[in-house]
Amino acid sequence: MNSLIEISSTQGVTAQFIPLGATLTSLFVKDRHGNDVDVVLGYDNIKGYKADNAYMGRTVGRVCNRIRFGQFTFDGRVYQLPINDHPHLIHGGPQGIALALGIAAAFELHRDSHFH
Repeated sequence: MNSLIEISSTQGVTAQFIPLGATLTSLFVKDRHGNDVDVVLGYDNIKGYKADNAYMGRTVGRVCNRIRFGQFTFDGRVYQLPINDHPHLIHGGPQGIALALGIAAAFELHRDSHFH
């Protein structure tokens, strides 16, 4: 879990992630003098991310924001979800993506790679 995943571009941008919640821990960009600057607010170690309740840098889901009282109705039936931000569910609840251990796969990007 302490592994760090790093993605860099040829333009000097570097993103660093940890597997816990696919959390973005650092994003280094060049300032006007060409120095690397980390523009992500975060913690200095893994303990900070584990104790964090602000979801700093994390990928949230299955839902973002709150579900009022942790309830929704579908086809006339009321479903109760686990509450993690009393009295509501926030960011996917106690078993949401933000707390999952991610899986990293190695891949190579080419100059003609495009993302949408």
